[in-house]
Amino acid sequence: MAGVGAAAAILGLRILLVGIERVLLRRLGEHGAPTECAAAFFAIGALILLPFAGLGHPRDWSYLRLAIPSGLVYAVAYWFYVSALVSGDVTAVAPLGATGSLFVVLLAALLHGEPLSLAKMGGAVLIAGGSALLQRRQPGAERAPPGRHRPRVSPSAAQMLAYAGLTAITRMLDKANAVAAGSAPAGTYGFTVFAVVALCEGGLLLVSGGLGRLPRLLLRQPVVALAAGACNGGSFLLLLLALTRVPVSVAEPVTAVSLLVTAALAAAWFREPVGARWLPTLAVVGGTWLLVSGGAVPAGLMLPG
Repeated sequence: MAGVGAAAAILGLRILLVGIERVLLRRLGEHGAPTECAAAFFAIGALILLPFAGLGHPRDWSYLRLAIPSGLVYAVAYWFYVSALVSGDVTAVAPLGATGSLFVVLLAALLHGEPLSLAKMGGAVLIAGGSALLQRRQPGAERAPPGRHRPRVSPSAAQMLAYAGLTAITRMLDKANAVAAGSAPAGTYGFTVFAVVALCEGGLLLVSGGLGRLPRLLLRQPVVALAAGACNGGSFLLLLLALTRVPVSVAEPVTAVSLLVTAALAAAWFREPVGARWLPTLAVVGGTWLLVSGGAVPAGLMLPG
């Protein structure tokens, strides 16, 4: 029971940090382009993880075969993530990220032998339905220039869906490190992944000539940038710790509960019109719960051994 309690506490804190992280990114994006925000987001996150990187030492350097590809895919995925949150209302686009749970469950079944069930399939239907409802025409759903035709699938929605698919791939790599016999400690692995992402985003800024704008962004909103990066690094470390205790098809989908935290904060901070979005958001959360309960809760919460 102690192990189950620890896993629940880790996931609960991760839910809170991810929920806060989205609205902080939205605020940071008011004064910077997506690439600048992503670079700051991960550079600060890497600094947050740096002290944890020294708490343990990997048996060898083989973990880099997982950490470097994961960081490269994260770099692309989180550019989409930041861009989506900057260009669209967080309560409209953030729930679409939960569709990554579908990819995670399918990949976990294929690669890790984690079970599929009717409950999981029902959860998939709820997530897809809730996500579709969130894309109906709603006030503020996409901050497009006046007079322009709103596309059937908004750019921010497409970006969040791309993030969801790419993130599912990284979760498989992160899980592989968590269960490998010679795995790197969570802090070491997490710092390596974040360092790769920060270098990629910084390199993109350098090539595009925007590296000089990064200090201005940090100086303009130092508290918001620091808090967003801290939430980012902290939530990722908690995910890596959770993956040593629970199946990936549980650890990732349960994070969708953070959408409720995000919706409440977005309504209070940005006055987003969340009234019409609560029902589809709850459908996404409910579908995520079915994905979890249909897999390994509570009896199979702990990994074998």
